[in-house]
Amino acid sequence: MGPRFNTMFLKMSKFHWIGVGLGILAIAILFYRYLVHDGDFDVYWAATFRYVHGLKIHIYEQNVFTYPTFASFMLLPVYPLGYTGGKILFFAVNVIFLVGAVYVCQREVLYGSAVRAATLVIALLFSFRSILAVFNNQQTDILIFGLIIFGLAAFARMPVLASTLMAIAAGLKANPLFMVLLPIYKKRWAAAAVFLSLTVVLVAAPDLAKYAVSDNWGDSSFTVPGSVLPKRDTVPQGQFKAEAIAGGMWSYLREHYEMTLSVSPDEVRWWQDRDSAGNQSLYRIA
Repeated sequence: MGPRFNTMFLKMSKFHWIGVGLGILAIAILFYRYLVHDGDFDVYWAATFRYVHGLKIHIYEQNVFTYPTFASFMLLPVYPLGYTGGKILFFAVNVIFLVGAVYVCQREVLYGSAVRAATLVIALLFSFRSILAVFNNQQTDILIFGLIIFGLAAFARMPVLASTLMAIAAGLKANPLFMVLLPIYKKRWAAAAVFLSLTVVLVAAPDLAKYAVSDNWGDSSFTVPGSVLPKRDTVPQGQFKAEAIAGGMWSYLREHYEMTLSVSPDEVRWWQDRDSAGNQSLYRIA
C-alpha cells in the first residue's frame, strides 16, 4: 500500500503543479492585457481624482460616470500609491476576489462532486474570453460579483454580515439593490434594516465627507487615457473635464440624480451609444 500510495500522490502532485502553472499563466495574460489596455480603472481613477480635488464627478462627457457617487471612493485606499501602483494593486485585489468567489461557488454548490466540478471547469473555459473582457473594461464588476457571492454564502449563518457585504455592492453599482429582497423574503428584518440603512449611508457619504476636501484644482481640464466602450478594438483618448462642484449640502446627490434621470443634454444621453442602430443601445447599463 505504501509505494502505491506514494506513486498516486506524486501523480496528483504533478497534476496539481500543472494546474498551478496554468493558473499563473492565465493571471499573467490577464495582467498584461490589464496594463496595456485602458478600461474601467481609468474612469474610476478620474472620478477619485475629481473627488479629492473638490470637483464635479458626474459630468456630461464621452465617459460619463453614471455609477453611484460612493463608487468614486473605491480607489481612495490605493490613490496615494499613484496611478501605476494603484492599478497594479487593484489588479491583485480583483484576482483575489475572482478566485475567492469561484472557490466559494464550488464549495457551496458543487459539494465535491467530480461531475459538477468538471461542469464548472468547462463553464470557466467557455467564459474565459468574457473574463478577459471584464478585466479590461469592467474590473469593478468582479468586486461586486465577489461581494454578492460572499454575501450569499454567509447569509444562512450570518445574515447581518451578508447584508452588509451586499449593501456595499449596491453602493458601488445600483444593480445589486434587488438583493434586499433576500432578507425580506427570509424575514430577517434586522438584516434587511442593515442593508437599507447602510445603502442610505453610502449614498450620503460623498456629500457628508466633501467638506473635508480642501485641495481644489484650478486647471480647466485634464486627460486620462481610456474609454469604457472601445470601438473597433481601439481605445481613444478620453478627455475628462474638470468643473468646480456646485454649492449646497447635497450637490453630489443632485449630480447623480440628474444624470440617472437623463436630464443631461440631448447630445450626451448616458444610456445611448451613438454608433448603434437607432441610437438606443441599453447594454451600457447592463
